[in-house]
Amino acid sequence: MTRFLVDCFGGDNPPAILRGVSMFKNNYPDAQVILVGNREKIFVICHENEIRLRNVEIINCEDHITGEDKPAEVLKAERNLSMTVGLNALVEKKADVFVSSGNSGALLVGTSLIVKKMPSVRRIAFATVIPKFKGQFLFLDSGANSDCQADMLEQFAEMSFEYAQKTMQIPNPKLGLLNIGTESHKGDLLRKQAFNLLESNREINFIGNVEPNSVFFNDCDILISDGFCGNIFLKTIEGMVKIYMKLMQNDEKLIDFLETQDHVYLNPKKFAEKSYSILLGASLPVIKLHSSVDGNGVFNFLRSYKL
Repeated sequence: MTRFLVDCFGGDNPPAILRGVSMFKNNYPDAQVILVGNREKIFVICHENEIRLRNVEIINCEDHITGEDKPAEVLKAERNLSMTVGLNALVEKKADVFVSSGNSGALLVGTSLIVKKMPSVRRIAFATVIPKFKGQFLFLDSGANSDCQADMLEQFAEMSFEYAQKTMQIPNPKLGLLNIGTESHKGDLLRKQAFNLLESNREINFIGNVEPNSVFFNDCDILISDGFCGNIFLKTIEGMVKIYMKLMQNDEKLIDFLETQDHVYLNPKKFAEKSYSILLGASLPVIKLHSSVDGNGVFNFLRSYKL
């Protein structure tokens, strides 16, 4: 079974992280989870929120990086940060995967310089699992690399194709390029160059350009983009989900009904549970959970994740 290192204080809601870990350990008592964070604060949060942690190791560290910190803060030697300590523990083979809901930029910098890239990989990319009408798709880059060249997008495609085959168990995943139209001549210079490279690449199953308004309904298993457009695309989705949830708050009967539904877009609270990012191209597994993930989301990720 996978051994997890979990950053307790990176995201918006440490009690949710601890509650999710508690749920996971209650259901899978033999699973190994190592918490990384301030031991005293962990105990206080558990006491205040009636969270019971059993047989869970804690790596104590005094501080954590916040959303306001600059990414390079994760590398300052004088700061004993949960993210830095966790990444180093991963390199030391204390577990199989490091999980954090913390500062995305810091996690990228820390992973690049502590865990390091796989041989021949030019850039680590955020590969985000996004629910669609039926199933899910792998989307990258969702924000790690704002400036990309066409051959970088081709490498993202090759990495994600192999990941989808081995980890998501899709024998021949369909891969598309995010663009403003489906025709091969559409898009800017980057999109046109990338299209030509992907179309001629016999190692992947390229199905052509995919428009953002159709990706949730087509058969695309992987969607490729540069990090700038990709992050805008991802944040637009998150914004629409937040609007939906805001509207729900005005109708208690509607809330009660929707919270009984299984589909992620009927029950928006499930979006954060089923959306997470893999730092694809890193030499060891590093996972970024949604910053607002709740306890159920943490539990569902831990029990479903496979190396």
